Amino acid sequence: MSTSSIRVYASTCVRMSSAACVLLLATATMHAQAGQTRTGQAAFNGYSQQAPGVSRKLTIADLPKPYATEAVDNGPEHIARPADAWPKTLPGFKVEQYATGLDNPRLIRTAPNG
Repeated sequence: MSTSSIRVYASTCVRMSSAACVLLLATATMHAQAGQTRTGQAAFNGYSQQAPGVSRKLTIADLPKPYATEAVDNGPEHIARPADAWPKTLPGFKVEQYATGLDNPRLIRTAPNG
């Protein structure tokens, strides 16, 4: 970490609480020690290549052009519930079906009286 960077962090710390200052300096130090920044296509990776202190720099040029890939249409499909599919519960409790034939069960309506 350069001395100019440390001065910037130190001047920022003057205006912050001590806990936030310690966190800021610790993060800056860890980032400077790691010193590894992935750019371009190397910045796009899976979870197996993630590590503490590794940063990524993405620019507009790194992103695919709009409509460069085919859109995906793999939405959910409704399937019937098997007859023997019931939630399991603790002994002494039972599960019963409360309602059937609902057209849109995720729609919430409020009665006129609240």
